[in-house]
Amino acid sequence: MNIHYWLDIIILLFIAVSAAYVLWIILRFFKRKAKELERLNSDLELIQDISKDITATLELENLFPQIMDAFVKAGNVSKGSIMIMNDETQTLEIKAGIGLSSHARKLVRPKLAEGVAGVVAATCESVLIDDITKEKYLYLDFISASKKPRPKEMLLCLPLIFKGHVLGVVSLDKKVGGGKFSAYDRRILSILANQAAVAIQNARFYENAISDGLTGLYIHKYFHHRLEREMEKARRFNQHLHLVMFDIDHFKNFNDVYGHQVGDAALVHLAKILRNTMRLTDVLARYGGEEFAVILIPDPKMEQTSEVAKGISERLRKNVESAPLVLKNKKLGITISIGIASWFGEKKVDKDELIKRADDALYKAKRDGRNRICVWEEAFLS
Repeated sequence: MNIHYWLDIIILLFIAVSAAYVLWIILRFFKRKAKELERLNSDLELIQDISKDITATLELENLFPQIMDAFVKAGNVSKGSIMIMNDETQTLEIKAGIGLSSHARKLVRPKLAEGVAGVVAATCESVLIDDITKEKYLYLDFISASKKPRPKEMLLCLPLIFKGHVLGVVSLDKKVGGGKFSAYDRRILSILANQAAVAIQNARFYENAISDGLTGLYIHKYFHHRLEREMEKARRFNQHLHLVMFDIDHFKNFNDVYGHQVGDAALVHLAKILRNTMRLTDVLARYGGEEFAVILIPDPKMEQTSEVAKGISERLRKNVESAPLVLKNKKLGITISIGIASWFGEKKVDKDELIKRADDALYKAKRDGRNRICVWEEAFLS
């Protein structure tokens, strides 16, 4: 055999090995792409399922925690928050969070273009920071002492945008197990952020439809729907439910003396005091005219007795009495009469009966002298 023969053999072997190597590279490439595609399909299915859940929720108080849970699940995070833009103050306010201290929830109020969240809200562009300790210009620590070192964490901040208008931001600070956010996380979670923005805007449309145009409280029709639902829930979990109804004392005379515009201002003023006094979980409604209603939602952490309901109502009464309506440097005193009816799961007491009892207690408070509280009791029936 001559040298040309062996040279041909070597060339053939080289070609075969090269072809095998190229085939191996191609197989590895397609295998990796198959895994990436499988992961993408899995994540998109997860986001689709999550999106169905959040878009089906129309009440903002329930929606924000649900959206936070969605990002926890999809992003595998243990720390984060949802901040919504307050259009009046142009600041972002935390509506739901995980892994946050109560201190942080109270203090973190970034302005538009302030800090990472503010910049994301202003630019409508997401931001991914590999290490916040190295970020000197964009990241601001709103709660830690300036001398304390920043924790070494990544930060992924995503805008919530609906038709070009920023509603807020989602800020994700820490992955479970200390993992890092990737460009893939940024892309896939941006899809969820878009779905969350649609859900928030839909909930806002719904809230506007069920809210009183003057006071911003729930309307009469929604109050009835919600009371029935809360009674069903209280019965299922064996909880006590309390209904508070009140109105402004001598409101007709108030309108006759000062005019209906001032009367409307008094209703708005009272609604503001009501919101500032009651818990976020309570259902506040304008029942009609100058009459208001509050469903005191049971607190699973404590027994909500009639005395507790009376104490909450007394705080409201005092707050109204001590905060006169001020118009053109003139103080106009306002007082309210309050009726309370408690429900302990009695089958004979339905929604309409509970409202009647609270209304009866209210009118007894007015007959007894006004600016006071009356709790319904069986003696009313005699």
